[in-house]
Amino acid sequence: MSSADGTGTRELKIQAEDYVRVSGDWRKVTQVDACGGGHERAPKALRVTGKLQNPEGYDPSVPRTIQSDVLKPAAASVVPKAPPMTSIDRLDAATIRVTWKPAADNPDQVSLMERKPLYSSEIGVWVPNTYQWDVPAGVTSMSRKLERDADIPPSVRTHAYWIHVVKDGFVSDLRAEKPLTIEP
Repeated sequence: MSSADGTGTRELKIQAEDYVRVSGDWRKVTQVDACGGGHERAPKALRVTGKLQNPEGYDPSVPRTIQSDVLKPAAASVVPKAPPMTSIDRLDAATIRVTWKPAADNPDQVSLMERKPLYSSEIGVWVPNTYQWDVPAGVTSMSRKLERDADIPPSVRTHAYWIHVVKDGFVSDLRAEKPLTIEP
């Protein structure tokens, strides 16, 4: 990620990245602080640059560097605020209820994020996997099932929950996420 502010171009350190489902499509969300590192002036333009890593059937005539179009930076005020989680309550041995405060400013999408073990039959092991559950407007709690298989190793047994909010194409601050965890 690089920025231009009229005096030159500088690289921006990526502060948080994640895959988020926005309006049904999975997108990679990247957050940077465009004014960080002692630079007080906001940049006029941002650009994302990447390299193709060993693409299959690579044609040497195709450039290996990929660059985005010029992006306009947004003010921090347009980033929606995710509501804080309030509790995780056990309903029974295998079910919990996750509760959070109502979302402010009528976001376009509120999602409960859940990280829990998933059995991968291809490699025959339990691995941590993240799920995104879209929440209907006004709902502030959701019941979830715990994975309680005896073969789940302790390193991946913990379940974690947090909230993502999307408004006008912007995702809540990934750096501010503080997942609530529970042991099954």
